[in-house]
Amino acid sequence: QIGDLLPAFSKAQTYFYGLRSVQNYFNSFDALPHITAREVTFSLQSGVHPHSHNLHFGKVTSSLNVDELNRLWLYCLKKFGLDGLSGIALTLQPADDLRTYLTKISQEMVLLHVKSGRTSGHFTPMQLLHESSCGHLWSRKAFADIFAAYAGKHLLYWSRGLKHRFGINEVSEEQIANNSADSARLIAVLEIPRQ
Repeated sequence: QIGDLLPAFSKAQTYFYGLRSVQNYFNSFDALPHITAREVTFSLQSGVHPHSHNLHFGKVTSSLNVDELNRLWLYCLKKFGLDGLSGIALTLQPADDLRTYLTKISQEMVLLHVKSGRTSGHFTPMQLLHESSCGHLWSRKAFADIFAAYAGKHLLYWSRGLKHRFGINEVSEEQIANNSADSARLIAVLEIPRQ
């Protein structure tokens, strides 16, 4: 159930970022605070799949050890009753072509409400609503469960001080709805669990 997965996933992520070796890794390239975009997809075969995209700004160094970060992330998932596949549960994507990458990821992170599932049989919450309107009762229940689990939670989170550092002003939901707010400029990094 998504209501059980989300708290466990949040705890695993908090624990992961609290590990000294993970902190040392991010400190090694002077990583600034990060942006986190929460996302969830659903499939009839494997159920709900909560995950996040985490964007870290910093200087690239040669100390990148993806295998070790993968091992630590899988350890954190297991500690809180979740599991994942090595090389898939956590992926690191450096922004080689910054402009192209920022554009792609900003769309992915900011336009979550219009995003489509990558493969056939995988549904975003908005796709579940569409399936529900076509009379598929399974999608109605899946959407209701996801909605209840995410109610009151932010899907896009900026670490304290990051917006100020980049000169991005806070905007109200009304400004966003009226299209009067500047579009966000972002990127991505981390992935996630299955129970």
